[in-house]
Amino acid sequence: MLLKYIFIYQINYIYIYIYMFLIISSNNYSEYTKKNYSDFLKVSLQSLYINSKNSITLYLVNFNKDFINKIKKKYENITIISEKIPEDNKEYFRHQMMCARYKMINSILENPNNKWCIYIDSDMIIRKNLSNLINNIKNSHKSTIFVQHQRKFSKIVNSDILNFKIMNGNRERDPNIIMNTGFIGLNNTNENKLFIKDVIKNIGISLNSDKLSTKADINKIWLPDQYSFLVSYAKFKNIISFSKLDITYNNHADVISVKMNKELLFNNKFHVWHCITLFNHPKFKKEFDYYLEEFNKHNI
Repeated sequence: MLLKYIFIYQINYIYIYIYMFLIISSNNYSEYTKKNYSDFLKVSLQSLYINSKNSITLYLVNFNKDFINKIKKKYENITIISEKIPEDNKEYFRHQMMCARYKMINSILENPNNKWCIYIDSDMIIRKNLSNLINNIKNSHKSTIFVQHQRKFSKIVNSDILNFKIMNGNRERDPNIIMNTGFIGLNNTNENKLFIKDVIKNIGISLNSDKLSTKADINKIWLPDQYSFLVSYAKFKNIISFSKLDITYNNHADVISVKMNKELLFNNKFHVWHCITLFNHPKFKKEFDYYLEEFNKHNI
């Protein structure tokens, strides 16, 4: 089994969404790290606890009570919401869970007391305080969404949800991988709420389409969360300021500047390290092991 989790910050609270889905067998290992993936939860929680002290709300899907109770004992300032969701169709369940972040963001923004929200992917280590970025989001006087523009494109050829097509010069680009939505920061405005609702609508269409796929394909929807985000971006780009998220908040190997300069990968000055498929990179693994050890000091 593969565990994956979503972290969402909101005002003085950290919202954490965690979901689990079957990939290959009942082995509780990541297929690319060969690592017990529950350790990623421990590392993510501990890095947040050490570097960005806030109250934490943890939303768990399909976790056993023993695990939940252990987490409750370790973190005094944590609230846990637990839910069971059927996993009959494994791939469809997987895609649904990939997109679940937007429903949570939507519920957070529906509360007018919540002035901002940050979503953080699970395979990230929070290494520094995020207060500067939070202040930039809070102090924005217009609707702003911070997200990483992972790859460039110059023209939208077709904006239809099921036939979305973009070009960069004469080259067609895969709409599934233009935006990296592993880290999203936004303020609470009417425009941003409409944008999130539009992403949710597009996700619903994508998940019920015969173009949905589990394999990378430029003509398919294989990352419905990022694909739907880009489709909504095309609709709202003249209404909302989509600010480019600085690499320091989403540092990973797929960033173009990192590909050009390997010294930027897992740079010590950066706030967030994003693992993706590089768990065994010595710098990431050393950091990972440090936070795992910190978590395990109380024998959980």
